[in-house]
Amino acid sequence: MSCWKLQELKNIYNSNINIRCHLICSVLFILCAEVLADAIRNDNIKGITVDGQEIKISLYADDATLILDGSRASFKNSLQVLESFSLISGLRLNYEKTEVLWIGANVGSEEKLCPEHDLKWMKNKVKTPRCMALNRPNNNDES
Repeated sequence: MSCWKLQELKNIYNSNINIRCHLICSVLFILCAEVLADAIRNDNIKGITVDGQEIKISLYADDATLILDGSRASFKNSLQVLESFSLISGLRLNYEKTEVLWIGANVGSEEKLCPEHDLKWMKNKVKTPRCMALNRPNNNDES
């Protein structure tokens, strides 16, 4: 076998290793994202209810959207889950790109929960899929 063919076989073998590594990394990322989603789905974080089903999180590729009930407790607990997940996985919330939007009765609200995190609070729309949507059906709910 000529040197050229041996080199070609080596290149094919190496390219297959790269493909396998990419596939493994993709599956591992999806598993990590599902662990995060399960943590968000816990009872300490409340979402919104649509047709009797509670909705809290939507995942698409490497973007997550949280849809919360608007309570300070759910918002703080979700940030704590994200911070804990960051310590374990190395993946962290990009505060510069994260946008928070009040929905429902509080659209356009000036209230900012957890201002120490310096999140972007939007008044009527978000630009990126990285967002947290908050709904507070009862404006007096501060739980």
